[in-house]
Amino acid sequence: MSYASSKNPLLDPFWEGARAHRLMLQQCHDCGNRRFPPMAACPDCLSENLAWSEASGGGRVLSEITFHQRYWPDRDPPYDVLLIELDEGPLMMSGAVEGHALPDVGDRVRVMFETRGDGSVIPQFVRDE
Repeated sequence: MSYASSKNPLLDPFWEGARAHRLMLQQCHDCGNRRFPPMAACPDCLSENLAWSEASGGGRVLSEITFHQRYWPDRDPPYDVLLIELDEGPLMMSGAVEGHALPDVGDRVRVMFETRGDGSVIPQFVRDE
């Protein structure tokens, strides 16, 4: 199964945006809350008046961990995973991009889009230099 073949239709706009090299977040039109992953209703105000908008693609590394177990079929352990706080507020996990310096906790990062062998386009983050 590819990353983009989620059985969750709420994620379809996220993957469509990734294919277009746009980082998309769900946003509540009533209270303005932006979040990832998406939900059927806003967790802050319970509104169902939701849409998707493009994020800036910038953020900061909150945490980094090295996985020593295989969780994804195309990643051989060990591999690094980052927890990113996006400039818009939501948190997003990201694999570290091979060939780029591993960002440290606290570093500014920016999104880049990596096309995988199965055709999936995955947003990942690299140090913003």
